[in-house]
Amino acid sequence: MIMVYKSKLLLESLKIERFFHSPYLPTHKLHLNYSAISDLGLNNHSSTNRVISAAKSSNIDASNKRVLIVDDEADIARFFKLALERAGFIVNTFDDPVKSLSNYKTGTYDLLLLDIKMPQMSGFELYDKIKEIDDDVNVCFITAYEEYYDEFKKRFPHSDKTDWFIRKPIGMEELISKVKSRLNY
Repeated sequence: MIMVYKSKLLLESLKIERFFHSPYLPTHKLHLNYSAISDLGLNNHSSTNRVISAAKSSNIDASNKRVLIVDDEADIARFFKLALERAGFIVNTFDDPVKSLSNYKTGTYDLLLLDIKMPQMSGFELYDKIKEIDDDVNVCFITAYEEYYDEFKKRFPHSDKTDWFIRKPIGMEELISKVKSRLNY
C-alpha cells in the first residue's frame, strides 16, 4: 500500500514536472511500477490534465504565503512542496524535526504542515516546542493514521479544529484547498 501511494505521488509530481519543465524532480532517477500506476488509473490524459489544471488555477491567489513542511518521508514532502509552490506558496521543507526546530525563526511562516509520526520527535511535540518560541504559529497536522485524532482531542480539548488535519493519502487539488482554507482563503 505504501509503495503504491509513493508511486502515485511520484507520478503526479512527474506530470507536473513534465508540464512545467521544473528541476525539482530528476525524472531520470524515477523507477516506477507502471502496472501499479496503471491500476490506479493515473496514466491517462484526463488525470494529467486534472493535475495541470489544478496547478494553473491555484496559482492565482496564494499571495506568497510561506509554508513550512516537516515530514520524515522525503517523497511526500517533495510532492507537497511542488504542489504548493505551483499554487504560488513559498515553501521550505525539512525531513528532520530537530533540524526544523533549530532552524525555525519566529514570524517566518504563515502555516506549518507537520507530520505527526516522525522519528526523534512527533509533530505534536514539535508543535509544542515551536509554540514556546512563536505563540502565533498556525499549524496543520499530517497523518495517515486515525488514532492521532484522539491524541489531538486530548491535547486540544476545547478545539473543534478538524481543519487542523491533512489525511494521507491526499491529492494535489485537495492539499491546496486545505492549505488555503487553513489560511482563510
